Amino acid sequence: MKCITIKQPWAWLIAAGLKDIENRTWRTAYRGRLLIHSAMVPDDVDLPEIEARHGITIDRGALHNGVTVATVKLHNIVTHHPSPWFVGPLGWVLRDAQPVEPIPMKGRLSIYDPPAHVRGAILPRRK
Repeated sequence: MKCITIKQPWAWLIAAGLKDIENRTWRTAYRGRLLIHSAMVPDDVDLPEIEARHGITIDRGALHNGVTVATVKLHNIVTHHPSPWFVGPLGWVLRDAQPVEPIPMKGRLSIYDPPAHVRGAILPRRK
């Protein structure tokens, strides 16, 4: 399993199964389970605007930073997608979001291997 760090509220939206596309400017050959880690610094976005645009409610109490939040399956990378979350230029198509116990860890850029203690704690509990 690989890991990617994503800023809040996007990490929570993925973990909640609401956001099925992660917009990126780069590709990866990796396909399979990804551990979603929330960045230490949240994105500077207007939460009420996101809620209104997508007809959702964001649980502000669940927007933890610097912890693991979910695993998802990276299914594909596309240049067009009907999802309302797609803004491009590339959309990482995510499926089967499964929230996980929050485990503090440091994030990194790109896709990376999570620390062994995190893998050991997450993998046995994954559904």
